[in-house]
Order: sequence, then structure tokens, then C-alpha cells
Amino acid sequence: MSHKQKNSGNVLIVCLFVIIVMGYLGATLTKTNWSNQNSMTREFLGTQAWFYAQSSTEWALTEIYPLNDENPDVGSNCSNKVNGKAPSSESIDYGSCRLVSLVCDGGDKKLDSQTFYRIEAAVQCGSGLSLVERRQEIWIKD
Repeated sequence: MSHKQKNSGNVLIVCLFVIIVMGYLGATLTKTNWSNQNSMTREFLGTQAWFYAQSSTEWALTEIYPLNDENPDVGSNCSNKVNGKAPSSESIDYGSCRLVSLVCDGGDKKLDSQTFYRIEAAVQCGSGLSLVERRQEIWIKD
């Protein structure tokens, strides 16, 4: 038996080993790449939801404190114009985001002679495994 025939079995084993290791490395890289894409998607949707929540609370402030009203009725505006309402979305595309709740409550929270109100917006973006929710809360005083 020649030396060449003895080594052909070893070459076959080495080739199989290399193929298996390369396949495992390829699968690991694919999984890592997918995980990175998932993280980027969730980060993007989280930022989008946070900005939508911020825009909603800012909209609530413009409803509570109208531009040309020097003495607004904060309590009435809070409960009638903001609580449970949503900003008009006729000309705005929020993508996969939706306002879950916009709450304006308070009036019973007092410190010295000032009354405090809380505005909270909750927004969800995405769907399924990529669903993220962000909440933003602001306090105002009357």
C-alpha cells in the first residue's frame, strides 16, 4: 500500500472537519447579523415612539395654554380638550406608530397655593416582536 493511499482518508476527514466548522461559523454570523438588525429596528422604533409621545404632550400644552388667552382655565382645558383626545393626524403620517393614551389629570394635587396637573402620553410603534412602547410625562402648574 502506498503512502498516498494512506493519506487520502486523512484528507477526507480534514475536508469534512473544515466544511462543518465553516458551516457553523456561517450560521453564527447569520444569527449575529439578524440580532444586530433586530436591535437597530427596536432602537429606531423606540426613538420614533419617544418623539411621537413628546409631540403629543407638546400638543396638549398648546391646548391647555392657547396662544391668545392670558388667563386660561387650566383645569377645564385639561379635562375637556386634552384628556382622552388625540392630536389631529390628517396631514401627519405616523408610520407604524399609534397613540395608546393621552391623559391629563390632577387638580387635586396642591402645594401651597399652586395646583399641579400631570400629562402623560403613551405611544406604541412596530408590531409583533418589534413592538416598543414609550411614555412621556410632564407636570404643569396653575
